[in-house]
Amino acid sequence: MPTDESKSTSLSIVEGLARPTEITARFRNGSILLDRLLRRMEVCPSGCWLWTGSCNNKGYGTIRFEGVTYTVHKIAWELLVGELPPEIRLDHVECLIKNCFNPDHLEPVDDKTNNRRNQGWTETTSGVWLCQNLHPVEGHNAMRYYKNRVQCRTCHNDRRRAAHNRKSTRH
Repeated sequence: MPTDESKSTSLSIVEGLARPTEITARFRNGSILLDRLLRRMEVCPSGCWLWTGSCNNKGYGTIRFEGVTYTVHKIAWELLVGELPPEIRLDHVECLIKNCFNPDHLEPVDDKTNNRRNQGWTETTSGVWLCQNLHPVEGHNAMRYYKNRVQCRTCHNDRRRAAHNRKSTRH
């Protein structure tokens, strides 16, 4: 449970942020919601604002408000930064902690970028995506599979080869 000292620190951090002139129309009682966020916020030395309330099965903080369950990082973004278009996702780029809701640790990205980052890919300065093993994932090496997802063909073939070798050594 957050202490009185961490609550006052939380308030001073949030008051320092540039808030939109009016809280998004979706949240008529936005100030009530912001107070609820602050009561469940623990500030870490790393700058993370950790949600101490309930989390969903993927580890993201959740809050129920006016009969609807929302993810905390998205609510914090909309209350403190501004509204997000429906096709944009928030990616935890600074800390990779799912229950962190500090807007400075979040980056708005499209689905394609978010999914690639979740697979452990990185983007080079030239715009080429690299898999976890630093193979370029483009052209022939970009392999489509289930529901039009993309994976690195070289890594896929290496996994298949290793599985085949394990099977053949058992006999």
